[in-house]
Amino acid sequence: MKTLSKKKRKEIEEKIYETFSVLDRTNKNTEHYKKLFSNMTDAQFQNYFERMFKSEDNNFFLEVLPYENEPTLKDIKKAADKLNIPLEEYVYLYDPSSGKYIRTKEKMFVGYLLIKKMQQMLEKKNTFSIDISERSGKTQHLVGKSKIARITDLENIALLAFNAENASKEFLGPKADDIKNKMVMYKQINTEGYFSIKSLEGLRGETKKLVDIYFLGAGIRTDLISNDLEILTK
Repeated sequence: MKTLSKKKRKEIEEKIYETFSVLDRTNKNTEHYKKLFSNMTDAQFQNYFERMFKSEDNNFFLEVLPYENEPTLKDIKKAADKLNIPLEEYVYLYDPSSGKYIRTKEKMFVGYLLIKKMQQMLEKKNTFSIDISERSGKTQHLVGKSKIARITDLENIALLAFNAENASKEFLGPKADDIKNKMVMYKQINTEGYFSIKSLEGLRGETKKLVDIYFLGAGIRTDLISNDLEILTK
């Protein structure tokens, strides 16, 4: 990299400040980089960018606080236009039957979408369990060998993201620590051949009752179970 002139350094700094000022109207990010660069000599400034170009992990990162200085789509579009970065482009799909590429009729928004796998790899978890007999005495959560049958937090989040509220209630209720409703569910399946989560009046798992007792013991009344001071033991 050639030695930067003072004029070139000024152009680089102004481009950085201008871009961050568009993305962050509070100018907190801009002030951060102004303070950072003001303490650098020309040699340190050039060395800073040389290190950045040598590693994909080094970059400029926009730091935001939710509902305070989050950029809008208009801000992102304005910043991209200033940097001459196209946000839309034609997408080409390969057709194996004809051996040709098919282009989309219109330009499309293109970006990165990070998708976390919803199941673990075989080499990491190569067994499963349908046994739910081993349970914690306090919470009735599955433990020991039966613990594998539990669904994870990520799977719970996925259910809520897809508005699968009834499925979530079933997995976290009668199929989890709500032993009373579990027996009601099993009885309905055996006698009627089907089960609906709507047939249960309320989900009162052991964990919820235990947390309610802890709160009452600390002198805090909640509505987890009821609005009174009664301890639900059944």
